[in-house]
Amino acid sequence: MIKQFVKDSAVYGVTTILARGISFLLLPFYTRVLTPEDYGVIDILTVFAALVCLIAPLEISQALAIFYSDAQDESEKTRVASTALWFTVGAYGLFALVGLIFSRPLTALMLDAPQRLMIFQVALLATSLQGFFYLLQGQLRWMLLPRGYAITSLLTTLTSILLTIVLVLALRLGVLGVLLGQICGNLAGSCLAFYFGKRSYALQFDWAKLVEMLRFSIPLVPASISVFVMLYVDRIMIKSLLTLADVGVFGVAYRITSIVSLLMIAFRGALTPLIYNNYRKPETPAEIAHIFRYFCAFGLLTFVALSLFSREIILVFAPAEYEAAAGIIPFMAPAAMLVDMYIFAPGLTLVKKTRIIAVINILGALVTTVLNFSLIPMMGVRGAAFANLLSNALIFALNMWFSQKYYPVPHAWRQLGLAAFLCVAIVLLNAVQLPLGIFVSIALKGVLLCCCAGGLLLIKLVKIGEIGRLYRLIFAKRIPAE
Repeated sequence: MIKQFVKDSAVYGVTTILARGISFLLLPFYTRVLTPEDYGVIDILTVFAALVCLIAPLEISQALAIFYSDAQDESEKTRVASTALWFTVGAYGLFALVGLIFSRPLTALMLDAPQRLMIFQVALLATSLQGFFYLLQGQLRWMLLPRGYAITSLLTTLTSILLTIVLVLALRLGVLGVLLGQICGNLAGSCLAFYFGKRSYALQFDWAKLVEMLRFSIPLVPASISVFVMLYVDRIMIKSLLTLADVGVFGVAYRITSIVSLLMIAFRGALTPLIYNNYRKPETPAEIAHIFRYFCAFGLLTFVALSLFSREIILVFAPAEYEAAAGIIPFMAPAAMLVDMYIFAPGLTLVKKTRIIAVINILGALVTTVLNFSLIPMMGVRGAAFANLLSNALIFALNMWFSQKYYPVPHAWRQLGLAAFLCVAIVLLNAVQLPLGIFVSIALKGVLLCCCAGGLLLIKLVKIGEIGRLYRLIFAKRIPAE
């Protein structure tokens, strides 16, 4: 499984890095064309879209993942995929209709200005197309078609970005231009994803199969809403307790720390379907443990690098009004690592204990809400980031503890704990303010980053021999036997 994981994650990783990397490099463009308030509007609409994508299709995509993998033959796979597809089309169509009916009060509630009605109405279409695209693209993962997934991702990203540049920079459409670019990108990506996965779809709708899938997925809706709360309540609280401009500053820091999410997407994209297809094999738990160590090593190094150079990054990618984002990056980077690390604790999903998942996530949502409400008035946007870090750590710990009961994985907890302690110590050491010149300061930070990498090797979180083997797995034509 490790061989297949490395190859697939390389495809998912390169694709994600190219797609997100292009978006990241455009951050200076966005921060200079859009005001912090405009950025705040985009972030609030992002929050709204995320909530709709959880509720409207009743998390049928999660049921599709496991029911498609468990299907006994191609006929059953087609029934599962087709039923999920047509249910999703109907769900988003109903959402768009209801949204248009109540668009005026929703605009006033979320965007603080009735004159932004057209922006909200366009956001309804953008949200529906985004959810539809996610289902079609996700199906390519369950079909184990990483190259198809990669091509659709790149097409969607490039179409969205190129049109957004034209609409925002040339035509000066602002937030509306960003939304129109997203619509065109998701439409193009949906068409291509449907083409790549066309053998899974037919004019079939199996009510019995839908009921079976919804019995699995509906308990995940409150769990997913709880995840949504953990991911986005910070921006809702910042908007309520502070300003839309503060939401924009927080959004810039979030996008910078999304570099950590690139690694997570690569691992999740490759690992999840492989676990579903191989979890019954006796060697799979040990392989998951190996992969988890690789992830932690790369993720911790990225966290340290972003934390050490946060101020320099902000100076490059944003004007002075976004400077406060540098102070929250050290909190948001590890929070971004933790938010999706549940994939390394697959036990509850594999035994279909979705109610336990729901309880854990609801608890996490409550903790996140309380922490944000308590810390934002005291610490500002930094309080929101710190609240995210604490709640994400709690959720990961609970998921891992319950998962180990149902599907034990031999994780190297000693090495993992020492590695985390080392990285936090280096970040805290960097927080000590010394009267150094800019070049000396950057050189010292580079030394600290090298010390961190060397420390991870000494701790044996990743061994030098394993790095060599990973290189051979990616680049060698013949893979040596274990």
